[in-house]
Amino acid sequence: MQNSDASEDFPTLDEVLERVKRANYLNLSTVSKDAEPNGSKLFFAEGRHLRFYWLSTIEAQHSQSVINNGRAYVVINDDNDQPGTGVGLYFNGYARLVKDTDTFPSATNETEREFAIRMLRQKSGHVPEVQKLLASDSPRHVFCVELRESWCNGAVREHDMDVDCKRPIPVRCADFRRRLTA
Repeated sequence: MQNSDASEDFPTLDEVLERVKRANYLNLSTVSKDAEPNGSKLFFAEGRHLRFYWLSTIEAQHSQSVINNGRAYVVINDDNDQPGTGVGLYFNGYARLVKDTDTFPSATNETEREFAIRMLRQKSGHVPEVQKLLASDSPRHVFCVELRESWCNGAVREHDMDVDCKRPIPVRCADFRRRLTA
């Protein structure tokens, strides 16, 4: 029920996408085969087709959960935001291990794994730990998650109080897809 003094303050799609492009880490939530939740903060790079990539060991709990059922919930926000001012992208999707043989539509004929590594290298320019990891023979594998449903957060003002809430973003709309992967 709306009251007469309610107002909304949600970011524009451009503001959400700008924050996603500035962020270095995503917060990945997964569920194990025993229905146990797990959360991990991972360095990521955004790719085409609403996909986000990260590196991880196969042994990590979140990796095992992804391999087991692919269920994922992700939050991407800017860690430098002051409390109460942050804008984030929230989404659920299907996560998976990217195999060496997975093909990917690319002008350079690279595999999806090669594409993901290239995107991670480009983004890691200011993150020395990730640069070292990508330059080593680390036992890390590439994983990705593709958006299915997404939301951004904002505030609804009711009775002189801000109430944090989420608003859906239509991930299948061409404009959202084009601007996220530009």
